[in-house]
Amino acid sequence: MASQDLGLINVIDRTFVDRDRRRPNTFPCLHHTPTMISVSDYAGSHKSSAFECYSFAILGDPDFALWDDRRIEWRHRQSLGRRTFAYKKLGDKKKAVLLSEFLNLVGDLCGVCVSFLVDRRLNGLFDGDGESDRTIVAEQWPKAKYRKATFDRLLRVTHFNSFVLAGLVGPHQNVLWITDQDDIAANERQLRALTEIFGSGMCRYLILPDGTLPFRLGHIRCGTTASDNGTLQCEDIASIPDLVGGALSEVFTKYSDTGIRLRKGIDLSPPADVSLKTRSIMGWMTEEHRLKQVVVCIEPAPSPSLFTVTLVDFIGSPLS
Repeated sequence: MASQDLGLINVIDRTFVDRDRRRPNTFPCLHHTPTMISVSDYAGSHKSSAFECYSFAILGDPDFALWDDRRIEWRHRQSLGRRTFAYKKLGDKKKAVLLSEFLNLVGDLCGVCVSFLVDRRLNGLFDGDGESDRTIVAEQWPKAKYRKATFDRLLRVTHFNSFVLAGLVGPHQNVLWITDQDDIAANERQLRALTEIFGSGMCRYLILPDGTLPFRLGHIRCGTTASDNGTLQCEDIASIPDLVGGALSEVFTKYSDTGIRLRKGIDLSPPADVSLKTRSIMGWMTEEHRLKQVVVCIEPAPSPSLFTVTLVDFIGSPLS
């Protein structure tokens, strides 16, 4: 339990350091590739959801080109055409049948998928930094207009993403962030503003106490799934956080509805009454893959201005 005055990110950082000490393989080394890729997606914005989920698949696979050849060949063999594996579009019978194969395919990527579940009762997690970021956008990109709710979500997304990447990136490594073309990057002006805030966030989390950076980064770029190379490469890797986020949003809403309380150090099973697609995704998440899974739950505590941060581990069998 911690006070918001101490900084949410500092609390999460201590939690991650403790996890990495106890389980060294939680965060794989991703320095062996010129460019580290982050693909993100967000779920749980509808009123019936108890949690918003911000998921980031961080990839640094030196064999990415070989993996991509396998992906293209698998798509061709399964006659998938332009079908994609979005969580909300798994009603297609063919995709439903092939979901497990697709998950095992993306599970072979070297990386980590980090998901932040934020209780919707929590507001303004990054208000202190929000005003300076709003000033940057207003001054440099006056036409990149955001509604307040959209900008608040943009802050959460950029802070979470920058924080995770700053802990994984290496010297001279390029960083590419691919996000969905939603309301935080709906046009070119907003994409430029997003890149500015993202770059500022990366520096903020890398900077040392003496005000210097520990090493030089390569290029920092942002793009959307609209910039796909024609083979649905961006869409397929963006499906990772989309599927994980959609499943976690359903699972944690079920936990909330049934009064299940999260406790540090306790492994949980997914509820039994979730959808079949969520059950498949959660089953895959409990298995061992090159692509690791980290799930963070942020909830309000009984006392005002306090919150709890819990790392959640899942086991395979569902709760009845």
